[in-house]
Amino acid sequence: MSDGQTPQEAKLSEETMALASNYRRPGEIPVEDMWEVIQGQLPERAEDTAVIPLRRRSPVIAALGWAVAASAVLAVGVGIGRVAPTGSLVGPEVAIQANSPVDADGRSVGWQLASQEIDAVEPLLSLVA
Repeated sequence: MSDGQTPQEAKLSEETMALASNYRRPGEIPVEDMWEVIQGQLPERAEDTAVIPLRRRSPVIAALGWAVAASAVLAVGVGIGRVAPTGSLVGPEVAIQANSPVDADGRSVGWQLASQEIDAVEPLLSLVA
């Protein structure tokens, strides 16, 4: 009687565990027979078949590959820059100072300019997300 169980519950729990340990237990797996079937289906291989070692590319070809990849990335970047909309997407940089002028609402002019810049960039950010 553990965990506040009655004797009947404990006996039922033991019987359930005993039944569960034998439930759907797999039989003996014929590993050797399976391996023989697999080997029987493999094609015959001549004993004198030579193994051809793989060669590494020469350093010149590897460097050329990296140069071509870097050029492709640069070309894609230039292409995106030419296709992108023109004009100033970001306004002038404004340094917000502690004693910056405030408007009638009590908000700093710097915060207003920053808010305008965020509003201008928001459509571009929504395209990315």
